[in-house]
Amino acid sequence: MVAAASAALGYLSVATATSQGEDATRIASQVVTGIGFMGAGVIFASQGRVHGLTTAAALWSAMATGLCVGMGATGLALALVAVTLLLLGPVNWVSDVMVSRWHP
Repeated sequence: MVAAASAALGYLSVATATSQGEDATRIASQVVTGIGFMGAGVIFASQGRVHGLTTAAALWSAMATGLCVGMGATGLALALVAVTLLLLGPVNWVSDVMVSRWHP
């Protein structure tokens, strides 16, 4: 998910740059920094297990989707939503299977 979101942001960085010397990536980079702090706040360790990684990745993806829509790349946003949903379903299922098998 992070790779898909980062690819979307990289595309936006290139696509929104102007020829007049304006840096259209400054705002996007600050949003990325902010969501990084939020993601770090969601991740925690308890009893030797790490929790919140999927939630942090979903936050990252949601941020990228919002930037895509806000900067006019609606098609890219829809593709990112599809990829996110396709990944979250199996990850949730695998997580449930693993937890039920090793932590009854």
